[in-house]
Parts: sequence; structure tokens; C-alpha cells
Amino acid sequence: MAMRPTSQQPFYVLVVSGGAGSGVFVYSPTAGAGNLVASVAAAAGDDPFGNAYLAGQVTYVQVGPNDFEALQNNGGQLNFYSATAAAGPWANQYSLQSDSSGDVTFAANGTMELNPAGVAAITGPTVIGDTPSSRATLAQLEVHSMIGLKARAQPAAPAAGYGLLYVNSADGGLYYKGAGGTNTKLASS
Repeated sequence: MAMRPTSQQPFYVLVVSGGAGSGVFVYSPTAGAGNLVASVAAAAGDDPFGNAYLAGQVTYVQVGPNDFEALQNNGGQLNFYSATAAAGPWANQYSLQSDSSGDVTFAANGTMELNPAGVAAITGPTVIGDTPSSRATLAQLEVHSMIGLKARAQPAAPAAGYGLLYVNSADGGLYYKGAGGTNTKLASS
């Protein structure tokens, strides 16, 4: 069954039932290659126009000539995909998942970076690891691998109650600077 767009409805909906390729497919502005904007399907496949689609509830967008992105909603998990063509193949870039305990897992296939326009805050105990793992201490921040610090000039004293750990660009040493302005060298480069 297909619904054709009207002047008030700029989408074309195609419903395919029975067998491989079954699902609901939404296109804009017309049905065709590169125009798939959403799909609901039990299994991944290719639609009648050569667009590769993913299983589950998925939205698609073309952000550049050879840059397609998809967001897949699988209940408690969101998966973000990219492809160089509407025909795929889709490659998972990162996932965000929650569980019944309220834990949130973010898994990236590349570099994970927080780069907010304002202030980014992570509250509560946080575990950073190179493989998914559980919390082993009562620390607010637990690192299961290494922390890399880029060298920088000596910072100003932090606010009362805070301290700064940094690598000094002048000599490559590891320093701690307290709220009182004391700058203590912890290790040489």
C-alpha cells in the first residue's frame, strides 16, 4: 500500500508486507533512491529503490554529498550510524544504552569527546575504561586505564575548595595547584 503526498503532506509512505523487505518506509519529497527518511522493519535490508535500511525504528538524513546518517531506536538503546551512500553499507559509530538499574552506557567506535557550548557536568560516580566494566571503588571518578594530560601554561589559582592537576608546558612536569596559589611539582618529565 502506498500513500501519495498532497500539498499538505510532503511524504510518501510505502508499506511492504510478507517476506524479505517487509516494513514501513517513509520518503521525502518522493519515493526513490536517497529519499528514505524513516523506516520500521524487523530486519535490515534494501528497499525497492536501493536504499539500505536498518532494523527497528530508524530515521535517516543526508548531511552532505557522500555523508548519510541514521538514528536507530531499539527500545533502551540508541545507535548512530553513518554511510557514504544511501545504498549503504551502514557503519555503527556510537551507541547510548540504559538498563533497568538506571545505568547509562555510551560506546563509541572512535574518540569520545564532550565539547559543549557551555558547561558540561557529569554527576554521580563515573567509570571510564577501555572496556565496559563495573565500579570497583567508592571514588566519584574511577579510571580503568590511563589519563592523558596535554601540557599547558601554569593556570591561575582555582576557586576555594578546588585544586588543579596539570602538566606544565614550561618543563613538562606534573603539577598540583591549590586554591591558595601554591604550585607543587609532583613528578618530572
